Amino acid sequence: MKKLILIIAVLLSGCSLLAPKPEIRYVPVPKEVKVPVPVKCKAQHIDPPDYSFDKAKKGDLLFNNLALLAAENDNLNAYSDKLKAALDGCTK
Repeated sequence: MKKLILIIAVLLSGCSLLAPKPEIRYVPVPKEVKVPVPVKCKAQHIDPPDYSFDKAKKGDLLFNNLALLAAENDNLNAYSDKLKAALDGCTK
């Protein structure tokens, strides 16, 4: 009886060795990977403002000089705002 079980076990294991093995195929699966990509900045050229205080004359009143300085300050603030907006457009 033991010989019969041993013979059956050997025959079954022999059959499994002769059977063709299934071919394993690896199918690539696309995955989304978020990686920052550097992009060239395409900001427009921003011209600097005209400095109005350069147009002041030596004999002008103090009030006129202060008005020119205030206008120049406003122009420089607007210019810096334009530069910051252009920089924000490049970095985002």
